Amino acid sequence: MLDIDGFDLFSELDFLRKIIGLKNDKSFDILNYIKRMNSFPNAHINYKIILTIDLVERSFSKLKIIKTYLR
Repeated sequence: MLDIDGFDLFSELDFLRKIIGLKNDKSFDILNYIKRMNSFPNAHINYKIILTIDLVERSFSKLKIIKTYLR
């Protein structure tokens, strides 16, 4: 697995922000945009991690609601 250089990631995210603009796009939309552009490798990895963590947190939150309801 490759390490992500913090400076390169910052540069990519800054440039990506300038391209996309100041819209309130969702992380999933931004990840799809990065895939279509086939560039920004560090930002691509970063957004995949963010979305994975978000998905896991939502799953645990829903599980807690279900367990509380069943009790």
